[in-house]
Amino acid sequence: MRVGVLELVPGGHRLTYVRRILPAFASIGEVTFITSTQAVSSEEYRTQIKPLEGSFRLEARDSVANMADPTRESLGAIARCVGARAVDHLVVPLCDGTIQRAGLARVSGRLRVPAGVEIEGLMMRGSYAHEPPRGLKERLRCAAWLRSASWAPFSVVHHLDRIALDWMRREQPSMAKRLRLMPDPVERPAQITREAARDRLGMDSRGRVIGCVGVMDERKGMDLLIRAFLQAELAPDDRLLLAGKHSPQICALIKAQGPKASERVVSIDKYMTEEELELSSAAMDVMATPYPPGRGHVGSSSSLVRAAMLERPVLSSPQGLVGDNVTGFGLGYTCDVTDEAAFARAIREALDASGSFSLSEAGRRFVEFNSIENFLACFTARARERAGLPPLPGARSWDWVMEAAKP
Repeated sequence: MRVGVLELVPGGHRLTYVRRILPAFASIGEVTFITSTQAVSSEEYRTQIKPLEGSFRLEARDSVANMADPTRESLGAIARCVGARAVDHLVVPLCDGTIQRAGLARVSGRLRVPAGVEIEGLMMRGSYAHEPPRGLKERLRCAAWLRSASWAPFSVVHHLDRIALDWMRREQPSMAKRLRLMPDPVERPAQITREAARDRLGMDSRGRVIGCVGVMDERKGMDLLIRAFLQAELAPDDRLLLAGKHSPQICALIKAQGPKASERVVSIDKYMTEEELELSSAAMDVMATPYPPGRGHVGSSSSLVRAAMLERPVLSSPQGLVGDNVTGFGLGYTCDVTDEAAFARAIREALDASGSFSLSEAGRRFVEFNSIENFLACFTARARERAGLPPLPGARSWDWVMEAAKP
């Protein structure tokens, strides 16, 4: 079987997903990674994909005219690939936006998938499921978003957000049979103590640490976290760790806080490797994932999964999928992150309680569901079925997780 993996954009989690799935699909047949020259020249490609070169065929085009909205280019790449029958099975790891364009192109006759060729993709977005549309304009936009996705010639559509997936099944029944819940994959971290992790990061081993990993921006609520931490009644050696590339606004905010921030905020402003993400997470006593309401993030969070794997409690907003996971599976604590005093108080309380935190059975099953093994089993299931191969071992269903979450 000839498998194509299509991803033109290097940012965010995109090439991390590609890195994880390329070897798994290579065990099924010949794999072609279809991307852009912009992606190949990126730091993310050098870190994530280059070590795998030799296990796949690379097809890179200088084709992304507008990196801010590459879905049009992705649709063009899909059309070229399936039109030329270059692959038997095409995988689009992050297909938000592209799937809607593909649906419109299909009904207008601009995208035809030949017999014997299948496309599958992974969606992450689903804000309408969490924040119902208001007003006629928004309702029409929501309906168009759903309908165009349902028209797409994708045989399987995975989704990371179970709340959004359940909503799509209810609102668009014609799509229900093709929808599948996808784990949010995180590598099992190496066993390392807080002290050893801090030492490798060049941090003082004393005191307690609350922090966050990944992109540091206002969408994630890092501005609220910084202000609340500096207002909290904490011990002098308690610190805030921010590990990941900072937005200009967050850099400016830290600088504006003066000596107080320079003494207590540990800022690692760089693109983090998987090892560095693991070390930073292991160095913490509490993982903060504020994700304030109204700032554009309501879906899954790999930081939360990583914290659960390390048995570190999470402090988050109660909104969205992250808040639902924290409360539903006993993964930590929630608070109103938009209330600075309440957030500061919750930071102190979470750090105070962190020493006695442990995962419940539901939490352990949540971790197992989001393992790399389960992610790969889910993502390769259809291609392996088509190739006449058995599923990969390690598959866990969401029903199995929910059995432990029942009262």
